[in-house]
Amino acid sequence: MTAKAKPPSASPAARPSSSSLQSGSAEEPEAHSIDNIARFFGGKAVAGKPAMGKPGSLPRPAMDIPKPSGATELKKGQRVHHAKYGEGTVLMREGDGEDAKLTVLFSRHGMKKLMEKFANLKKI
Repeated sequence: MTAKAKPPSASPAARPSSSSLQSGSAEEPEAHSIDNIARFFGGKAVAGKPAMGKPGSLPRPAMDIPKPSGATELKKGQRVHHAKYGEGTVLMREGDGEDAKLTVLFSRHGMKKLMEKFANLKKI
């Protein structure tokens, strides 16, 4: 019988020793070091590296959101038209005002649950 040669990755010389894994460079902290973990969670910065900001510390960008349009105060049984789903019938209304949700049965697309203020439904 002949002895099989081990692949180079399996030999002890090819694997880094545990001491070389634990010694990080002076510039880059170890992946699991206390300094690196603290920096990840927004703690103090490591020398030469800024600390990460806390969630919500950056200002939100301004967004131009169009005002909702369409029919409001729709009631159960009313016929409506939607740009994508076509004609349908309001089956149920949940809530009032801006938070109202409508369940509408569309003839070609089935039942859909929509926020009234964003649905842009038109009464037929």
